[in-house]
Amino acid sequence: TVAFVVQGLFRLKEYSPVAEVVSALEAGPWGWVQQVNFVVFGLLTIAFAVGLHLGLRPTRWGVIGPSLLVLSGIAQRRRRCVLGSSGG
Repeated sequence: TVAFVVQGLFRLKEYSPVAEVVSALEAGPWGWVQQVNFVVFGLLTIAFAVGLHLGLRPTRWGVIGPSLLVLSGIAQRRRRCVLGSSGG
């Protein structure tokens, strides 16, 4: 979120946070910053899921929730790696 806000502030002339989605920051020469931001977000989501799993009792629901978060993090990271700047 911090990277999105900072990047949005530096690109006010070409980006409007009200009118455009966050992935629109991938366009242009500084698009790689937002791509890195998405990959880091995916990795942090996976790390959070692992920590959550370690903190919960090993019940069925204690495994399903963190597993879904891991899948979400993997999907986010995979989408960025596969689609690159063409996704959005």
